[in-house]
Amino acid sequence: MADPVDDMSSDDMDESDAGEFEVVGELQEQERDRAAQRQKRSVSFAIPQPVDHSSSTSARQAPATGSETTGGSHPGLKRKRSSGSNGTNKSGPGRDVSVEVLGDISDGQRANQNSKDASIPKSEGARKSTDGGEQADRSGHTTQSEERRFIAEIQNSSMVLPARLVFPIQVGSELFRLSGASISSDAPSYFSKFFQAQLESGTSPQDIKTLYIDRDPDTFRDISLHLQGYHIEPRDGTHFVRLYADAMFFSLPRLIDQLYKSTIFIRVGEEEFKIPRDLFNGPGDTPNYFSLGFSIFFSSPGNVFPGLDKNQLLRPPSILPPQVTGRSSYVFRDLLHVLKGYDLHIRNEEHRCELLRDARYFHFKGLEQRLIAHQIIHNVTRKRKEIILRLDDLRPSGIKHHVISRSPIAPPSTTKDAQPSTASLEALIAYSRPYIDTTSYDLILEIHSGIQIYCSLEMPENKMVLDGSIKQKITLVINVACNKIEQELGLAERPEVVFGDPKAIIERSAHVKLDGRAIDWRNVEEGPNDLSKLWIASLPEPPEDEEVEARSTERWTVGKSQWRLKVVYEREPRPRMVVDWEAVRIEAVSSEAGWNEERGWL
Repeated sequence: MADPVDDMSSDDMDESDAGEFEVVGELQEQERDRAAQRQKRSVSFAIPQPVDHSSSTSARQAPATGSETTGGSHPGLKRKRSSGSNGTNKSGPGRDVSVEVLGDISDGQRANQNSKDASIPKSEGARKSTDGGEQADRSGHTTQSEERRFIAEIQNSSMVLPARLVFPIQVGSELFRLSGASISSDAPSYFSKFFQAQLESGTSPQDIKTLYIDRDPDTFRDISLHLQGYHIEPRDGTHFVRLYADAMFFSLPRLIDQLYKSTIFIRVGEEEFKIPRDLFNGPGDTPNYFSLGFSIFFSSPGNVFPGLDKNQLLRPPSILPPQVTGRSSYVFRDLLHVLKGYDLHIRNEEHRCELLRDARYFHFKGLEQRLIAHQIIHNVTRKRKEIILRLDDLRPSGIKHHVISRSPIAPPSTTKDAQPSTASLEALIAYSRPYIDTTSYDLILEIHSGIQIYCSLEMPENKMVLDGSIKQKITLVINVACNKIEQELGLAERPEVVFGDPKAIIERSAHVKLDGRAIDWRNVEEGPNDLSKLWIASLPEPPEDEEVEARSTERWTVGKSQWRLKVVYEREPRPRMVVDWEAVRIEAVSSEAGWNEERGWL
């Protein structure tokens, strides 16, 4: 029969154990509730911490040390101890040690505990400081661990917002949650200033207001990827202008800079081209049609929305991608091919005209000079480089001169009689293509029509008659050349420029083809080469005297011809400049019948 005293002692112990377990259970339940509340209020992202493999051994020892100090945080509470697999203590079969009473720690135990705390590895202490940093982060402050870590794009700048705090942004119908690190990666911006103002006013992280923006959520999704560290590339012209407008409006400096350096999309005709922005920055190619007509894409980042004050805009203006209608996409593709530095095979003269027409339309002056018909050759006889160009392709800025002879005069006896030191001068008009050539070449001017040459018995010199359009263009060229020669001579006043009907000088070095027959200079007598003499030399047989007398005036109609222009300056009897035309190559006819023979068929 059991002892009543023993039964009563056993019942009291069971009731005491039950009460103690209820206290522990309530504390655990309260702790779980508090943890759930903290998790519910938590609005932070976790930032992965680097792993220190050197402290792995200490980390494995940390749980044993922590188990000894866990009970010390709640003195006087009872804690269920871990037992064997069968729940009994093998060291003492008659003793119930499933419940251990943890009272106040004695002085000796406290000293022992302090020594154990001192022996905790540094990795454990680092984990404690990290835990403390997490608590500080939840309150909206940057931890020391975050201060040591940085974002590659802004490693030289500090975070403007707590890195792990989450900030809500409502764009259209979608809600985006971005961390402070993401927003700080492209700051200062509209977002960073909005949330920074709330934190500086004392708003707690749990009460951060949502930023509402009435913009396209699809476009903002790409912007959020940019803020999260991904590289975004515009897909087409529409996507580019949407990113461009929103980046400007939200004042995202890194994205703006990226878009300003990225390629742009231009639709010409029916085709869209992806073009590097600096492709139009070649010498003479800027300003151009695109930089002037679509200045918003080529302006500086500081000049946002030219003509508008961004601070007064409720939203960005509507922007259309650059588009050019009425132009051929095939011709534009060839222009881009040349702009990229490649040589282009020009199929025929019609193809060249199309290229030049569009190059002038888009205001690519440097590209135009590369496309014009030209030929640079080295004249072995004259030991000079020459450039062959058409009259329509000449530009005043490219006109130069090359002095071939100069005759000085005696120095003046007094300073009052000081005069220019040159009595006469001869210079050839030279040319260098603007934006392309770094040196000038002797100009060989090619003209395809509009010139007549005549001479007579009374006036044996060969004179030229120019059509109105040709005369107007050549007058401009000659005036520019004479002005530069005048500046070189240092003349006080401009001398008279004798133009009128210029003189055509046909030397024995020229190649002359008259009525389809090339002149053999071996059949030409020495002396001035007037047209009558050259006409006789061109005939297969000498003409009759009556035929020669009937041609009192010889007149040639010139088809294609090439000329050197020579400016002759003479100081005496009065200062004047005369322009002579030296023939290089001539194809002409001496009668209307010969002219009609040269006509083409439709």
